[in-house]
Parts: sequence; structure tokens; C-alpha cells
Amino acid sequence: MRTTILIAAAALFSTNANAQNQCADYLGQTIAPKTFDEAIMSFANLAPKGEFETTAQYEDRKKSALAGILGPLLISKAPEDRKYFQYDADAQKLRIITYAFQNTFFDTPSAFFVAGSKIDASTLENIQVVISRVDQPTGSYVAQNGFGASARVISVKRTTAVIFDRKANFGEPLFPTAKGSPYVVGELTLVPAEAQALKPNLKLAFVVVPREPYLIRGSKPGSVTTIQNPIDVTENFSILIADIQCGLVTDSTNKVLAAYPTSSSGISPGATVPGQPQNSAPHDSGPLASLLPAGPPSTPPTPTTSHAITADDYPTISIRLQEQGTVKVRYLVKEDGTVGDCSVTMSSGKSRLDDAACTMVRRRWRFKPATRDGHPVAEYLTDDVSFRLQ
Repeated sequence: MRTTILIAAAALFSTNANAQNQCADYLGQTIAPKTFDEAIMSFANLAPKGEFETTAQYEDRKKSALAGILGPLLISKAPEDRKYFQYDADAQKLRIITYAFQNTFFDTPSAFFVAGSKIDASTLENIQVVISRVDQPTGSYVAQNGFGASARVISVKRTTAVIFDRKANFGEPLFPTAKGSPYVVGELTLVPAEAQALKPNLKLAFVVVPREPYLIRGSKPGSVTTIQNPIDVTENFSILIADIQCGLVTDSTNKVLAAYPTSSSGISPGATVPGQPQNSAPHDSGPLASLLPAGPPSTPPTPTTSHAITADDYPTISIRLQEQGTVKVRYLVKEDGTVGDCSVTMSSGKSRLDDAACTMVRRRWRFKPATRDGHPVAEYLTDDVSFRLQ
């Protein structure tokens, strides 16, 4: 038993070290990342096994079609928002917040369900990245709700590109170095003039290794249409199934300034690279990428209004029909404490209650916003909204 434990521990240490070394190998290199569409082209053209095709023939065809692309792929991603590159002029540190890499929600379980996939995914926490999302209005129509109120509804075609790795453990972050608020992945040491020139031009990329079933595509409803939210979204999605190994930060010439192993690389939260000082982060490429511990702690949003459901919140028809249920919602608490985006991540099974949940959250819920370094910041929260008749 002792020998088995020692072998397992040695194997884990070797895996962690290899993952960090693989990411560190990109430091200082000029890369040529592909767009998401370029990266999935070969997978999109791979037809499924045919009825009159043997397994051996299919495997040979697949091997030929995917030759040379099953190793690590570098896929580019635009930063979610440049406000997640935060410069501290006194410390001369440019902080990279994890939200720069990933801050867009995607309902993966619903996508897998409509596509007929049996891949296990969480409604709330997955190791995944939304690479892009584009909304294109396609027209409008007039619709009426159950109370006779009408509104002009905007039809929107949404195109979403996602890289999915796996279902996350509870509280597991995309990057282990960003465990806990304020979710700083790392820092670049820059004088103010360097930071001012670099920040507007920073780019991101992910290092991924595709795995079967490689690509899942489909279409699903992308919103709940209400009088308060008169938008009818049809979401066309493409999901690349892959091991997400590293997140890269580059300059305008695609030179890698920082490289961060993800949680799927086997790195434990707070882990350090053997041989480096305890207070340094995994990868240091010199003065432009001195990665230090996270900055001062931030505070989460705190409610300033009651979240109790009132008679005004409960749909009249639902009361009449004795409809009850719990709706799980994900919503954005904005910098001013109001609620912006709200989406249903788990339905109550009653569309009226689902609609009412986000309507109530946006209309009534108010917060003292989250802060980071003393400044208000937007932050997503999740909650259960339970409709119960006494």
C-alpha cells in the first residue's frame, strides 16, 4: 500500500510540474493563434460513422481527417472587457483579473440536451470558456401576453462559440491562481508609460487539446421573452470539446507575456512551481511578467432590499392554477447596485414562474455593489427564487 501511495503521489507531482512547464514554454514566444472557426473547421467537416462503414474504416478516415490537429491548438479570444486589466500606478503592477478570460454565461446542459449529447455538465459551474457571442437582429413582430398587454418583440439570431472542458467541482475556478476574490490570475510589472501603451493592445489565447466527440452544434432558445424583456433570441451554438490547458496573455505582436495553467492542468489552488519562491506565481518571464500574489481582498454584493416574494410578484394566473416551483437564476449586480442581465439556469417547469423570477429580480432587488480595491465592480450571483402558495 505504501508503494502505491508513493507512486500515485509522484505521478501527480510529475503531472502538475509538466502542466506548468508546458504553459511556461510559451513565455516569450510569438504565437499564431487560430480563430475559433479556423480551429473547428476540420472537426466540422468530419462526418459521423456511416451505416455501411466499419469501425476500422471510420477510425482510419478520422485519423486522416484530423492528422496534425489533435495536439495543442492555440485559439484566440478577445478580452471580455479591458477594465479587467487593472493597473496600480503606486505598485507599478498590471493585474490580470480572471474575468478578462471568462465572464459570459452559457447554459451548457441545455445545449447538450438539445444536441442529444450525454456529456455531464453543471447548470452553474463548468471549466469552460465562451470565446465569442454575436447577436444579430433579424426582424420584429407584435406579441401579446396572458393579460392582453402587447409589445413589439425583436427577433435576434445569436451565434455562440464555446470551449467546454468538464463539469467543475464546487467553487473550482478556471485558474487555480485566481482562487477567491478578487480573482487575480497574475500581475505584470510595468512602469506607468509601459502599462498605458500595453493595456489597450493586450490579447488573449487559450491552449487546448481537442478530444472526442470534438464538436457539438445545435440551436436553442436563448432568452425568455416577456413584456419587460421583449427580445426573442435563437442561439446557434458550436461547442469544442477539449482539455483547456493554459490561458495566455500576449502583446499586439502575439508575443506571450504571461501563461497561466488552468484547473484542468492538475494544478491545485495556491500551488507554486518547485524551485520558485513561495510568494511568486507559476510563471515569471522577467520584468513584463512578474506574477505576484493577489491584491487586497474585495467585498461581495450585499442585498439592501428584501428578496421575499410578494403577492405582486406572483403571476395572477399561476395563483389561480396553483402553480408552484423553484427557479434558479443567474444575474448581474451592476456597479450602481441595480440588477442588469438575468437568466434562468434551471427552470421551475412553469414558464410563467420562470418569467416572473427574472422580472422580480431586475425590478426589485437592489444591492450594495461588490468592490475591488475600494471601487464598485459588477459581479454575477446565483439564487433560488421559490414560489410557494400558503
